[in-house]
Amino acid sequence: MNPESAADADVAGKHGAPLISNARLLELYAAMVRLAAREPRAQGRYEAVFAAMLAGIEAIDRITVTVPGPAAQLIENSATPLLPQPIEAPLSIATGIALTQQLQHPGAVVLAFATPDRLVPEAFREALRFAARHRLPILYVLLPSPRKLTGEDAFDWSGEAAIEGVISVPVDAHDVVALYRVAFEMMQRAREGTGPTLIDCKDIRLEKGDGNAIARMEAHLARKGLLEAGHRARITEEFLQAAGRVSRTPARRAKHTTFSA
Repeated sequence: MNPESAADADVAGKHGAPLISNARLLELYAAMVRLAAREPRAQGRYEAVFAAMLAGIEAIDRITVTVPGPAAQLIENSATPLLPQPIEAPLSIATGIALTQQLQHPGAVVLAFATPDRLVPEAFREALRFAARHRLPILYVLLPSPRKLTGEDAFDWSGEAAIEGVISVPVDAHDVVALYRVAFEMMQRAREGTGPTLIDCKDIRLEKGDGNAIARMEAHLARKGLLEAGHRARITEEFLQAAGRVSRTPARRAKHTTFSA
């Protein structure tokens, strides 16, 4: 299924109601526009992933990041006073945090963001193995690498996750609708205690310029008659005006000790 058909497909939830309402589509679009306005250096790479993944996060949940500078700044700027601030931590620490969440806050989840170029393969395999064994409520979200990986660095992490007993879902990193659907389902699964998931965000570009998630979403909204003229400019202006009055708290480093498998 190509990105546009994924965005156009009707997915029904309980009682036949659409999984993604028009209001939610507009919220996802606005979230991407705000992210792009706040951190221009990361534009075109991560807005869709962060907008989709953070849409279902709750105050009791935890977010960890092991990502390059602009992306880390982007996710820091995604947080709100009602949501948890991101913790700078490797995936082994994130897995330990998930164990704590499981024991102390049933129903809470951990969103652990990382890029493949910053992974330590054996440590990540151990984390996957431990998370699967204990059915931890964690979503490992692999972002597109900022550099092309070749040779020994180019791991098939979807395959590795399956070997370790973790469900893996590859998804287009620029399709916010597909990302939201995956995040919605996998987060519910984690909250119900059925275990971890690896969400493998792929840099899929079917044609030149196809990596612009905001432009894709604008086309989708326009087809549904939801995009008003000047909507993006209004969101950007309102956000930048508000951002000028609000100071952000930088990501804190995790002080947790890692788990032992």
